Order: sequence, then structure tokens, then C-alpha cells
Amino acid sequence: MKFPEFDSPTLAELREWWHKHPDTDVRSLILEVQSHRLELLETRELFDEGFRQLAAEHGAITAAGTPLSKARVRLAIEIRRAGEIDDTPKRPPAVVDFQKMGSHGTPSRN
Repeated sequence: MKFPEFDSPTLAELREWWHKHPDTDVRSLILEVQSHRLELLETRELFDEGFRQLAAEHGAITAAGTPLSKARVRLAIEIRRAGEIDDTPKRPPAVVDFQKMGSHGTPSRN
């Protein structure tokens, strides 16, 4: 199926529509769009990591113009087209003090 050219709604626009349109069907569509955008980001992260691993071991598979390379570019284009997808503040990873941990990853009882 070929779609006509259109501007993808921004995250701000989706939020505005959410507050403006309480209709369940409209809100379901907004949730569907945002859900797929977040999945697209996660897929890109996984794909990029796999791509890097393959490139290190089998460079020819990831060369420009190969199906994997084209898929990577396609993911990047779709993410760029969507604009900002997730503005959730990122929390730094938790710091673990391994000296205070017991043998099974639980705090010791000292």
C-alpha cells in the first residue's frame, strides 16, 4: 500500500490531541502511534548492536548496499521522520557496591 506524503505529528501534537479529544477511538490511535514509535526506537537500538557485532566479525554482510545496511538506513529515516519520540528523563544506571553484596547478589547481613 502506498501512502500519500504527509507530515508526521510531533510528540507535542499527539499530547495536544490527547487533551483535546477525549473520544476513546482517537485516544486509541494516539496510543497506537506512540507505542509503535517507542518500539521503533527499541528495535533500532537492538538492530544497531547486532549490526556492530556482525560488522566486526563479517564485514561484507554489513557493507553499504546490502539488505542489512538498507534496513538500518530505513530505520534511521523512519525515526528521523517521526521527530522526538521519547522525552522521558533518562535515569543514570544504579550504582552497585559489590563489596556490600552477598554471594547471590543480595546485601550481606553484617
